[in-house]
Amino acid sequence: MNNLNSLILEGVVIGEPYYLETTQRLEFAIDSTRIYKTKSGEDITEHSQFDIVAFGDYGKSILNPLKNCTGVRVVGRLKQEKWEDSESVSHSKVYIVVEHIEFRKTK
Repeated sequence: MNNLNSLILEGVVIGEPYYLETTQRLEFAIDSTRIYKTKSGEDITEHSQFDIVAFGDYGKSILNPLKNCTGVRVVGRLKQEKWEDSESVSHSKVYIVVEHIEFRKTK
């Protein structure tokens, strides 16, 4: 059985994207908003923030366009990192690895 790990996510770029030259890793975050109605007709707005990573030359190539846009559509996959700190406490983090990105609006 092949495991499928693919997603499409649209959102607004939050914060300042940054490229770590030593690891060739671009990191940024997006806010994705979902608006829906309850059974009683009340509007609910739900915000979710996601950490996004792009590696190597691809990450470097999208840094400048990313700084000049607000909205993006990210096609990618989920990745989980696990580590232990100096006190042997286990940690984990899930983020999205970019495989393709579309820029939506300019500032």
